[in-house]
Amino acid sequence: MYEAEFNKIKNKLPNAFMLYGSCRLSIFLNLEIIKSADKSDERLILRDSDYKLEKAINFLGESSLFSNSKLLILEFEKGISNKDLKEILKCINSENRLILAIYETKALKDLELVMNNNFVRFFDKKTSFEQISLLQDVANFYNIKTNEIALQYLQKNYEFDIFKAGCELLKYQNQILDINTLKEHCEVDNALGFDDFLTNFLNTKEPKEYIYKIIENEDEIALINKLYSSLLRLFTISSNLKINGRIDYKVAFGYTPPRQVCVELENQARKLSKFYEEIFAILLDTEYEIKLDSNNSSKEIMYSNLLKIYFLINS
Repeated sequence: MYEAEFNKIKNKLPNAFMLYGSCRLSIFLNLEIIKSADKSDERLILRDSDYKLEKAINFLGESSLFSNSKLLILEFEKGISNKDLKEILKCINSENRLILAIYETKALKDLELVMNNNFVRFFDKKTSFEQISLLQDVANFYNIKTNEIALQYLQKNYEFDIFKAGCELLKYQNQILDINTLKEHCEVDNALGFDDFLTNFLNTKEPKEYIYKIIENEDEIALINKLYSSLLRLFTISSNLKINGRIDYKVAFGYTPPRQVCVELENQARKLSKFYEEIFAILLDTEYEIKLDSNNSSKEIMYSNLLKIYFLINS
């Protein structure tokens, strides 16, 4: 079904239901709405990395003295095999429910049939009106008091990337958000956003282009401070994963990013796990050099030390 039909029934979904499509923010938001309304006695969420058919079947099949109803949520990037889904559906009844969320842009005709057409497919929000409306839905759900002017600013700041705009909006849960707050906190980078820079910097085989762009559009000390902040965040994630095997983002950072962002952050944290001490030392030395610099060569200092960090990570 399409989104308009889904909105009429989403408060009373079938016992097994699938959400998928190309609009990640719509899937994320509606999944959170379903979770918040769920009254099941037990709930299990399985994602790509921790999904096993046996684990899903055991959860639904185990009897308990303390629960009469269960909700299984499966959240995938690409999907699930027809065979696995059919096995899980054998366990679904009035007491055992299934929500399947898949962040996949192409049509999943086979899974639609297996789900007996109990699904909604979310398409990209093409118009500005649709994007602002979705951001307003996010704001309403997370008790963010804002207005259309602020949402338009957020939308344009992320160059109409509605998923990134939604991720930024999540940081203001239970707060008042106006355009002045956004202007104070949002990064408006003409050439390359800092988050994009960090992702590209960690993954590219040719770092020079990204370094040139970021140092041309950032004050050097401001860039170092952003790197400190991002690395501390990644170090927190890395430490939690190492000690606990998982991280509670709500406890650690005050909000839970969408799944795609969590996966990217955890991948970055693991990649840097052996290098945090050395990277922080390089950044401290860089900051010291720049503050002592009397030859107006701070950009050259920044460039050479970012290359040093890059080759350290990729050596």
